[in-house]
Amino acid sequence: MKPHKKTELLKGNLLDHWEYEVNNFGGGNQERQMYVDSPEFADMDYSQWRDGELRITAKRKESNICGHVMPYTSARIRTKRRFDFCYGRLSFWASVPQTKGLWPAVWMLPTDNAYGPWPASGEIDILEARNDERDTVYQAVHYGKSWEKRKMKSRQVIYGAYPGIYQCYALGWDATGISWWVNGFETFSVEIAKPFDQKFHLIINLAVGGAFPGMEPEPDWQQSDFRIHDLVVEIPL
Repeated sequence: MKPHKKTELLKGNLLDHWEYEVNNFGGGNQERQMYVDSPEFADMDYSQWRDGELRITAKRKESNICGHVMPYTSARIRTKRRFDFCYGRLSFWASVPQTKGLWPAVWMLPTDNAYGPWPASGEIDILEARNDERDTVYQAVHYGKSWEKRKMKSRQVIYGAYPGIYQCYALGWDATGISWWVNGFETFSVEIAKPFDQKFHLIINLAVGGAFPGMEPEPDWQQSDFRIHDLVVEIPL
């Protein structure tokens, strides 16, 4: 077994490895939230987990930037320039909110866009979920020479989840391709090299509305949490 370096990304202060993103441009997907840099919406929670757990909260709370108003507020964090890597294995445990109109995601983007802007430099979706689909997650890669020539390889995974139950998600990535696991079972794999031969960084967010869910939360919805713990990345030396 080749030697590797192990990094735990959800230990200690959240900002040791992560930074908040602040925007309300809809993520290119007609999302309806504003992402803010506040511990109210993303922080480490030590009340339940001795070693800490990430909590990302989406709320029915109006926010605006320069007069552009969004009806919901949430958080999006990333490791860009704080923890970037090329090839390795990562794993984490997550409890996914199962509410109409919500779109939790753990995914990766290239740090330097070596092949050009999206989708030319690629995107790796480790975990995406939507609405109240209680037993389904989505895994994918995106790539292509241009927006008009974009390509995607994806898998819809049905695994018998229950509300509030934590599941273990993992990704393996090397020079020959990428593989995904849920609860120790391989669920999807693709053989692909370029553009996935460069450094990527991690992103975790909880979107509200947008093209993927195709709807907004029910009128009586107020807030939901996306929770993750034990996010570990192992990088070959």
